[in-house]
Amino acid sequence: MLVVESENGEPLADLNQIIDCFMEVQAVQPCTSFLLEVLKGDKPEEGHLQTRLLEMNLLAAPQVADAILGNKMFSHYDRPQIGQLCEKAGLLQRALEHFTDLYDIKRTVVHTTHFKPDWLVNYFGSLSVDDSLECLKAMLTQNIRQNLQVVVQIASKYHEQLGTDKLIDMFETHKSYEGLFYFLGSIVNFSQDPEVHFKYIQAATRTGQIKEVERICRESNCYDAERVKNFLKEAKLADQLPLIIVCDRHDMVHDLVLYLYRNQLQKYIEVFVQKVNAARLPIVVGGLLDVDCSEDAIKQLILNTRGKFDIDELVAEVEKRNRLKLLSHWLETRVQEGATDAATHNAMAKIYIDSNNNPDRFLRENPYYDSRVVGKYCEKRDPHFAFLAYERGQCDAELIAVCNENSLFKNLARYLVRRRDYGLWEQVLNEENQYRRQLIDQVVQTALSETQDPEDISATVKAFMAADLPNELIELLEKIVLDNSAFSEHRNLQNLLILTAMRADRSRVMEYIQKLDNYDAPDIANIAISSELYEEAFAIFKKFEVNNSAINVRQLKLCFFFCKFYFSYLCIV
Repeated sequence: MLVVESENGEPLADLNQIIDCFMEVQAVQPCTSFLLEVLKGDKPEEGHLQTRLLEMNLLAAPQVADAILGNKMFSHYDRPQIGQLCEKAGLLQRALEHFTDLYDIKRTVVHTTHFKPDWLVNYFGSLSVDDSLECLKAMLTQNIRQNLQVVVQIASKYHEQLGTDKLIDMFETHKSYEGLFYFLGSIVNFSQDPEVHFKYIQAATRTGQIKEVERICRESNCYDAERVKNFLKEAKLADQLPLIIVCDRHDMVHDLVLYLYRNQLQKYIEVFVQKVNAARLPIVVGGLLDVDCSEDAIKQLILNTRGKFDIDELVAEVEKRNRLKLLSHWLETRVQEGATDAATHNAMAKIYIDSNNNPDRFLRENPYYDSRVVGKYCEKRDPHFAFLAYERGQCDAELIAVCNENSLFKNLARYLVRRRDYGLWEQVLNEENQYRRQLIDQVVQTALSETQDPEDISATVKAFMAADLPNELIELLEKIVLDNSAFSEHRNLQNLLILTAMRADRSRVMEYIQKLDNYDAPDIANIAISSELYEEAFAIFKKFEVNNSAINVRQLKLCFFFCKFYFSYLCIV
């Protein structure tokens, strides 16, 4: 195309007049070609001509205008005016590229079908936070069904800049729980904000996405469990599994049971313990007892639960509600099936004790129960049963305590004699034991007289000797040696009785020397002499007719007496 220009490159003719000539004959295309050539320098002073070029094409050939704008050939035209014309021509993407006024942007952006989604999402990156939020609200208000998907995409991409809480509020204001569900679904797995997790559960529930509710309740560690529990209760879902999951994970099982039972949702209680978490059965049973559920229903629930649960915990839940007998049939069935676990037999023991069903036999013969557990249970019910349990398990500390507290000193004495434990004897014979006197009385009066085992006697005597209790030892030995027991003629015991008396109570030595016949006379007499017990030594020699030894006794008076007696005897003979 020939353009007449001056030597300095300026056109000789008025370009506006040339354009007018083209337009008078509607020669838009030739005029466009002419101007593209003339204006290719993109000079600021040619801005009005750039505007006319774009105007004529937007009115007559929008696609050409779109191509020109797409090539970014010009930068000095009237952008607001061209933006308005782009909008009228249906080139909404080009219009948005030119608008700066929020009113214009909002009016245009709501027509989302005219934009490529990726372009529109990226476009929001150029807007301010406030303008973006206003535009998103306008899009939802204009046509929520048509615009929801792209709004969710925009919200997901820019939620950190726009504010998650503001976006949540926007969706809720427009009652778009579907939009809220998809928006939060894109960020919930990367967020630790409790509000995000709660709102996601809320939105998923309201849109019927129950499987997703289950998933997030099971996997998330960020939501407020109490708040979610209350929401799920109020939601009254057809499927209570999400509520079950929340209560199970966050130890709110008792509350769950009360809710399900009072709302006639008992089948979900069965689902919980049979399919979700059998370990929660004890707490479930406790809750059912609290709402006066029938015993038959509870028994059936226990029988039908095949998963593992803590029997001790089940017994504790039932026991603290004074309903232990409820478990009788189930426990008996377990025993018949060969169960040997302590928990089962502990519970059986408690039931036998409470029902007075020959408990003493059970406590003595059953090899499986835990003596400490059952003994503790018996202490406030019958201390004699507690003693049997502790005795069976050799629970020494517990046994001593229960005997002391309940004055079972006879039982304790028998136990100690049979136990033959020197450490245990040392403990009970310690002077700080306020019950020592009562215990010793029963050892002397009852326990030793009942035993026929010399090892029992030996261990007890040694214990008293080790405790340095000579007077009490004398009592003990008197009972054994002087009361016609099976050990009356035991030489060592007779020796020990006399020797202990020499040390602790000399007034008794003569009595023992005269009453006893099977001690080691020469040795005892010599010890008596070394202890200056001359009369006692003389009595021993006299009794056993050790005359020559008697003469050596340094007590002259006794020597004289013996000589007189001896010669009188010879004369008679």
